[in-house]
Amino acid sequence: MLLHPSHPRPLPVSFAEGASPAQLTVRVDLVAGRIALNGSLDRQTAHHLLDAATALTAGDHREWVLDARDLHFCDIAGLRAITTVYRRALRHGARLTVREPGAWLRRALTALRLDGHLLPEEAPAEQPASPPAPR
Repeated sequence: MLLHPSHPRPLPVSFAEGASPAQLTVRVDLVAGRIALNGSLDRQTAHHLLDAATALTAGDHREWVLDARDLHFCDIAGLRAITTVYRRALRHGARLTVREPGAWLRRALTALRLDGHLLPEEAPAEQPASPPAPR
């Protein structure tokens, strides 16, 4: 199954013969405990996310951040990798937060009931200022 921003429901996986391999850039900030993803997180690239999480286990961060702002695609293997990183963070006494997920990734995490664990709490919307009382 594939999750894609333009489709509200998962799509069946199909790999075209001779298709170019998926691309994923992973940046790890060991000082901040942050992993930034750019590209496609799928069965061919998920191991890169797991490797990045392994690098974070060497530190003593209380919070790990997964920056998904530039993540353009995620299939079920990518979701499995995210949940594996979540469990790994818990085992190391850290909390994983997924920052700026696309709407499709947010829906997938909500469907897995991980939104309360992985997504930052939304700040309450500011109340519009009341108009001044007439004098």
